Amino acid sequence: MVRAFTGVVCTWVVWDLIYSGYLGDGWYTPLGYVLDNLTDVSPRRWMVRVYDVLLLGSVAMFFGWLGGWRQVWRRYVSPAAKRLWDPSPGQPGSTSPGGPASWAELRAAGAHAAADRLASDARSGSMNDVDFARIAHAWTMVRIGRMPLADFTDTVLRLGAAAWTHPSGARDLPRRTAAHDLMTGQVRIGTAVQEPGDTLARRDSGLALSPAELGTSALAIGPSRSGKTSQLVRPVIEALCLQALARTATIVAVGRGTEPAVPDDAFDIVIRPGDPRSLRDFDIYGGTDDSQQAATILAEALVGDITSTTGPMAHAVPRAATALAELLGPFQAAHHRFPQMSELHELLNGSQEAIDSLRNALEAASQDADLRVLDKRGRETDAGEMIRTFLRDRVAILEPLLTPRTHARPFLLSAALQEPQRIRIDLPASGLAEASDITARLILTQFNTYAATRPEQTAFAFLVLDVVARAITPGSLHGVQRLRSAHSGVLLTLQLLDDIPEPLHFPLLEAVGCLVCWPGLSPRDARRINHKRPNPYLTSSIPSDLSLVSMPSDHGYMAAPVLTRLHS
Repeated sequence: MVRAFTGVVCTWVVWDLIYSGYLGDGWYTPLGYVLDNLTDVSPRRWMVRVYDVLLLGSVAMFFGWLGGWRQVWRRYVSPAAKRLWDPSPGQPGSTSPGGPASWAELRAAGAHAAADRLASDARSGSMNDVDFARIAHAWTMVRIGRMPLADFTDTVLRLGAAAWTHPSGARDLPRRTAAHDLMTGQVRIGTAVQEPGDTLARRDSGLALSPAELGTSALAIGPSRSGKTSQLVRPVIEALCLQALARTATIVAVGRGTEPAVPDDAFDIVIRPGDPRSLRDFDIYGGTDDSQQAATILAEALVGDITSTTGPMAHAVPRAATALAELLGPFQAAHHRFPQMSELHELLNGSQEAIDSLRNALEAASQDADLRVLDKRGRETDAGEMIRTFLRDRVAILEPLLTPRTHARPFLLSAALQEPQRIRIDLPASGLAEASDITARLILTQFNTYAATRPEQTAFAFLVLDVVARAITPGSLHGVQRLRSAHSGVLLTLQLLDDIPEPLHFPLLEAVGCLVCWPGLSPRDARRINHKRPNPYLTSSIPSDLSLVSMPSDHGYMAAPVLTRLHS
């Protein structure tokens, strides 16, 4: 829209300069040849007006091409005109006799009354595209045998377009900034340009992302203020929020506490760790009751960024997981819960009072096996002691951010992924930077674990992590790859590949199926990306107004990225 408005301003300015004569008289030279042969005043006046219109049209066409007016017409003006001409709700053409809103499948199954009620709601304007997608999803549950047809019919007859409304009661987002197709789950992110590298069928066609692509996970690389948020992150979050309202997805959006990509009123749960006004606390264990799983997740978050392969810090994550399990298991056996941050810090610090209190609780509960585990902990090697010291220091860093408060409810990610919810987590924008990095790793690790092990994977689960640099670890990349088979995915954003350790560059590019690169990519990053995904246009940097998008196709992964122009 900014480019389009700039084109309008430039058209007005240039035309004013031409019409006023500030740019010379050469613009009217062709008109002079015609007027020399006309003596009648009326035709001469008519020809001047026609020439002015043609000249103004030429200027407008030029700046309209630069400003992308064609895309603005297709995205905003044409749909608005269609709605004005045919104010029926839902998808375009959905109320036509052969359209989706005729509910032919329902009629074929004998649910004529339900189909009539839904068609009536569509014609009356009480059904929108979110309602349509939500009810279509419910019908899918009927077709696969997870809902009786009688229950479906009864609910539709009672509630109509409001059937199976999202628990929040919302049936749409307060505002939309992108073009969404809820029946296919797609969100438009750009238009393929006419470049020799693109196939003829792809040129000038719309480019969209859907759960099929996002389920392979995505990586966006571009400098600050290059458009990652407005052109990709915001449309994807909007799309998943709409799909959550249609009960087909769960979205967890994580970012720094600056201006959010999507406002609070688009989410069901907003968590701001470290903010005393936040009504929810992020639980460091995510709701698991398995001490070994809790220890593994916490170890990845606390020491997963240590990539040393030699010395006492080699294999830091499994060593840290063992050290934590030796505390979490006995503590859970004694108190039927895991320790809070302050309690964990005291135990890792070797506080004699804390250890004695835990030992007494285990003796009172007759937990002899856990007593032996606790006693074994006191006979650690020097390497084990170093790991415990490192864990203690990291927990101390994390404590101010994730210490539970009495007035706030704990947020359990494992439970949240079982329902179609819209969740946003805002990490501090300044201060507590290292704690924010650890928390980002913790969120990514929890998501990888709980999304992949969900008992019910009908709804698509997606994590948008807009603070990704320090969250990328070898363990988290392995977890991202496992999401593909669990109807889940992540969107990660980076300013530079060099923001993460060099040994992780190629594993990261291999772990994601979708890659989007913005103008301003460094030559070093371009060479690395081109090495993994060859493209003749990706030599040293991205062209001025183009972005490279690589997405999986129906026959595997495309050998080269698609050149595309992304709209702001």
